[in-house]
Amino acid sequence: MHRVVALVRPVQSTFELGIAAEVFGTPRAGVPRHYAFDVCAETPGPVPTTAGYAMSVPRGLSALAAADTVLIPGWAPVEAPLSPRVRRAL
Repeated sequence: MHRVVALVRPVQSTFELGIAAEVFGTPRAGVPRHYAFDVCAETPGPVPTTAGYAMSVPRGLSALAAADTVLIPGWAPVEAPLSPRVRRAL
């Protein structure tokens, strides 16, 4: 199974992450599963969102090592630099 991991960051857009989860993580009746979907953050724990709540992300950057595909949904602002830890993990 192809493993897709979404890397989220504060303040995470719930819309962009929701699209990734819907496409790669939602099982469909009668449709074979081709993807395993997971979410990680640079620092595991609560990640604030644009919707005003924090989502709990239990996985850290080590989850990227097992990914076949890495998604970065809604990195904002787009000019925000990657931290050295994130850059190494990617």
